Amino acid sequence: MGGRPTALGLRIAVDHIARRDPDGSARRRTARWVGGRLRSHLAQLPGLHWEFHIDETSSDLWMINGFVPPPPVSDAERTWARTNAATAY
Repeated sequence: MGGRPTALGLRIAVDHIARRDPDGSARRRTARWVGGRLRSHLAQLPGLHWEFHIDETSSDLWMINGFVPPPPVSDAERTWARTNAATAY
């Protein structure tokens, strides 16, 4: 923050891979949601300086059990959800 070390600090990295937020408003909403979840737990630790960041992974760089996930809202995605399994499509 000000260039001076903190006595008690925590840095959290979040990988957001299932979907991409479409715009700045959606990304801010996601960050507020994550921040709220963290705050409810971390605020109980007096003197803690905490921060987080969220990375959105390109679907081009994502596989599950060797399969590229199906496109959002597709029949293949519904099959994956229904069977709870990654399969070829």
